Amino acid sequence: MALVINDRVKETTTTTGTGAVSLAGAVTGFETFAAGVGNSNTTYYAIVHQTANEFEVGLGTLDGDSSDLTRTTVISSSKRDSAVDFAAGTKDVFCTIPASKLIFEDASNDVTIGRNLTVTGDLTITGDLNITGDINSYNVKDLDVTDKIFTMGAEYFGNLFSTFTIPLTAVQDLYNTFLAPDDDRIVKDMNKKDAFSLLVNKSLQRIPANNAIEKQLENLIGKSTGYKAPKDRRSATKEGLMRRVAPVTRQTAGLLLNEKKKKIEKEMDRLKIRSYSKFPRTQNPEYDEMYGNIMDSYIGEVIVPFINSKAYQDLESIDIIVEGKKVTLSKNERQRDKLNAIIKEVKEENIIPLKPKKRKTRKKKNERVDS
Repeated sequence: MALVINDRVKETTTTTGTGAVSLAGAVTGFETFAAGVGNSNTTYYAIVHQTANEFEVGLGTLDGDSSDLTRTTVISSSKRDSAVDFAAGTKDVFCTIPASKLIFEDASNDVTIGRNLTVTGDLTITGDLNITGDINSYNVKDLDVTDKIFTMGAEYFGNLFSTFTIPLTAVQDLYNTFLAPDDDRIVKDMNKKDAFSLLVNKSLQRIPANNAIEKQLENLIGKSTGYKAPKDRRSATKEGLMRRVAPVTRQTAGLLLNEKKKKIEKEMDRLKIRSYSKFPRTQNPEYDEMYGNIMDSYIGEVIVPFINSKAYQDLESIDIIVEGKKVTLSKNERQRDKLNAIIKEVKEENIIPLKPKKRKTRKKKNERVDS
């Protein structure tokens, strides 16, 4: 059953009351509902009495042979928008588009859509896109060649400018230690899709008070240029937001202010599993944020309970035969294999359709999997 609207579909009826109407055939020069809409489909209809002051507009459903039209939902009518109790006489029944269902520009040339929008082809947006609801699914296409060139150029010149501002790092350290608010120590995600934001953020990353400067720039020129200040960077393996250590405190007193780590990160450190190889980042900030949030949830619900389980904690070293030789697997090696396996399983169950950049890794010798 589908919603079908067609031109020049019009029949008559002599049905009375508030129930389904029996269609009596097409008016000369028009099609029947069977031909124009189709059996069992729905359509927007209007019923207008030819002699009485009665009308009704709504959503109707045709039966299996399109002989009857059920008045499923009344949208407007001569009876205060409720079902009309039609009097005797001939009525015209035809396809229409209710005014409340039309999409049109208002006086400001804006368009408002009340519910969901489904696009089967390409959607081209020349202005800003503001989304207030959820995005349930999406497909990310590769940037075209022009965008890639601009992005590469922005990254190159941003890194070049950042290199020349290395002498300012000492001043930035002093500022971050003694003057900056706590938010300025939060690690920022410098990756941006638009080249201008990427260039500005990369260029300012060693400048004292760069976070405050970036926020002001977004307020001043964000609308006209599309510039976006970097967002806080989140990690699937760390507790809360990532903060940098206070540089001068570290350098003068030799104190390392370690970030609070989650259970999984502590365990990965103990077993010498590199977190970046298990939770890689890409050049797509939206993907990284979504990936981090999803993995954060599953780490808490699946992986951490596994690490705390008695079966995992009570693993002991065992002897196995590899190519005719006895090899001893220590407790740590068995736990490393088990943890790698469950991380892989969770990642495969929650894959997002965007492949991150591959890192070059060295092949491990005698890699084993304990079953």
